[in-house]
Amino acid sequence: MTNIVNFPNSKPQHYNVLWSSGLDSTYLVYTLLEQGHYVNALYFEVKNNSEKVKHEMRQREKIAGFFKEKYGYRFNCSTKENVYLSVNGVGDVKLGQAIAWIAGSILTLKNECQYMAIGYVKGDDAIDSLQDIKDAFYSLRKLSYSNAELVFPLQNIDKKTIYENIPDEIKDEIYWCENGRTIPSVCPCAPCKKARAYNILSKYQYSGEPEVYLKLKEIENMIKRDIRIAAE
Repeated sequence: MTNIVNFPNSKPQHYNVLWSSGLDSTYLVYTLLEQGHYVNALYFEVKNNSEKVKHEMRQREKIAGFFKEKYGYRFNCSTKENVYLSVNGVGDVKLGQAIAWIAGSILTLKNECQYMAIGYVKGDDAIDSLQDIKDAFYSLRKLSYSNAELVFPLQNIDKKTIYENIPDEIKDEIYWCENGRTIPSVCPCAPCKKARAYNILSKYQYSGEPEVYLKLKEIENMIKRDIRIAAE
């Protein structure tokens, strides 16, 4: 594996990771495990988007099988949500999801957890507010018994680089759509738009459009071939 992520400590550490089955969080779990760390993969269910939750939970189970087989006891993942969120009638809140993630993260910190990792990447809306998120996390952490640090290991990496480095065994299982749809070629949600811009593919995500997937996969393979030839 190409080491493009630098974690705070090279010795085996215990990490809590918010894992949705999307590209960024899946890559974060993968790199932590590859570098010898222990991962407790968490899922926070947002109840007002049940269709998205259904797809994410299904794909988490598939990818979890790969992680468990390859990394054994160093990977821990519940089949149910760790935190259940039901938010209605809210006002205009900047980074509303981040607030939920911070509060949920505090609730799930255990004594053995040394780090809480969130997979924000270069270009995400929250990137410019990471220090604010950290300040909020550490403020709430005072109400717990934990000394875990909050880290953003992917903040200097873009989605294209992540996609190029994620294992082929799980690349086709990632799911990113915010609307709970499997028609990414027309979906207007931000993750689908970014995936199209970076030519990010997933066979599962394109399960409703197999002909589109095959065409894009053909183009992807041609690009890889041209790069390989140029490097020789």
